[in-house]
Amino acid sequence: MSVVITEVGPSIAELARKAGGAPEPGVVLGIPNTGRLYEEGLLLTGCHESTPARERSLLHDAGGFVVVNARSNDLPHLLAHGVVDLVLTGRDYVVESGVRAEELWDFGFQRCRVCLLGPASAADWRERPNLRVATQYPGIAADFLKQHRPDSELFTVTGAAELYARLGLADVIIDAYMTGRTAAANGLVPLETVLETSGRLFARPSWRNESKDIDRVLARLVGDTR
Repeated sequence: MSVVITEVGPSIAELARKAGGAPEPGVVLGIPNTGRLYEEGLLLTGCHESTPARERSLLHDAGGFVVVNARSNDLPHLLAHGVVDLVLTGRDYVVESGVRAEELWDFGFQRCRVCLLGPASAADWRERPNLRVATQYPGIAADFLKQHRPDSELFTVTGAAELYARLGLADVIIDAYMTGRTAAANGLVPLETVLETSGRLFARPSWRNESKDIDRVLARLVGDTR
């Protein structure tokens, strides 16, 4: 017997779609399963009270809807395939995924920029020959470079992109830039803003025509400030 290995990401949502979509009959909200947005999501939904079962559970009853924890880069695909009805995630993850989603609310969580970063000497990146770019955002980076440097060499990395610039393996990187401390520690400065991002609430473009009472959950999450 051979073992079939499938890739993570969109394939997870595809498997869920083939299994019949979301297992919950009510509204399902997807939030990240780690990091600051995970913590903000639990506070926002009232699922933050710590119990041994809740700390390990990836499924939470928020009293009127269900909260599911998943990887940030999986959330847009889970939304697109109907596994979840709403997602709280960074705008950068949604744009990177290529999934069509409607932004419903900007909570401002973890606000930052995706920037083209490099040493100050790379300020000539638009004219520099044989420009090498490292990134953890291949989709966003490819769209940006098609407009500004279609002749550049782009390669995807899974670790800290700053290291590749510092070692001279890349001339510039495209990466998230919040406090700037990591960039500065590695001799990098922002050369161009590619994308503004923060923790935001998204739904499928067709959400108003769906049978679930998504608007009720939306009102609970954002209050009367819409």
